[in-house]
Amino acid sequence: EHSVAEVESWQRSQLIGQYFTQKRLPWQTSLENGTAVNPANTNANASNIEQGVLVGLAISVATLTQSIPYAIIFETFAQQGISYNREAFISQCQDILAPRDTQQLKKYQPDILGESFCLLFLRDFPEICARNSHEEPKHNLKPEPKTTLKRLFFNLLLAANTTNTQEQSEQLSEAKLAEAGTET
Repeated sequence: EHSVAEVESWQRSQLIGQYFTQKRLPWQTSLENGTAVNPANTNANASNIEQGVLVGLAISVATLTQSIPYAIIFETFAQQGISYNREAFISQCQDILAPRDTQQLKKYQPDILGESFCLLFLRDFPEICARNSHEEPKHNLKPEPKTTLKRLFFNLLLAANTTNTQEQSEQLSEAKLAEAGTET
């Protein structure tokens, strides 16, 4: 494809552009393959958002907040009425991210790639929302998918930040207790 000399002369943006192929951008992969979260889903109340979109959203949130427990992700999906396949979701996240943790979705590393992943997801977000809007029947009383995706993104960020704040408060309390114990 490209010679070593050619690659060595590239700007950072060119290197990142080559790194992020469709395989590493799950929302583009799901568009190509037409894969939904759970194609066999018959729950009329569940929102049928593409799995790749959910994976991109969750990895972006994990990257912006350092990490997020899968339990929080799945609880937020359930609260929003999002249909998903748990095992397939975790597997796709692990295919993209190096740390293969089944309890916690870690941030995309190194930072430059994590930041680029988030920016690419946000760049494509209007198209993602538009692409998912055709799945909702007009007579349905559910919110439009664009609203659902925005609400889901916000709620995942909020849940992750709340979780991280609680962990930091617990660590701070433990540190204060340890410090108080050494002062006596």
